[in-house]
Amino acid sequence: MKLRSLGEKFVLLFCNEAGYLEKLVVESKEWLDGIFESLVPWDDSFVVGEKFVWVRCRGIPLALWSSQCFEFIGSLVSSLVEVDDAMITREVVEFA
Repeated sequence: MKLRSLGEKFVLLFCNEAGYLEKLVVESKEWLDGIFESLVPWDDSFVVGEKFVWVRCRGIPLALWSSQCFEFIGSLVSSLVEVDDAMITREVVEFA
């Protein structure tokens, strides 16, 4: 069984072995109910409103490394959530 984040508070449980996931859901219902708010079969019409993504930028001159620069870059896609400490302290300079 594999678990993938779909964004917001949604995850996708899947398995390549036919019938395994259905069997697991039945046999482990109490345990799964303690972890997940609900379990529903996949529906192709499912849509997630928001999703967090990591954007890795290369080639930004160190003189431009600032929260303001990264906020501007984030605004081109959506909005910046966080700049990690390693970037601010320049522990990692290969990418931002």
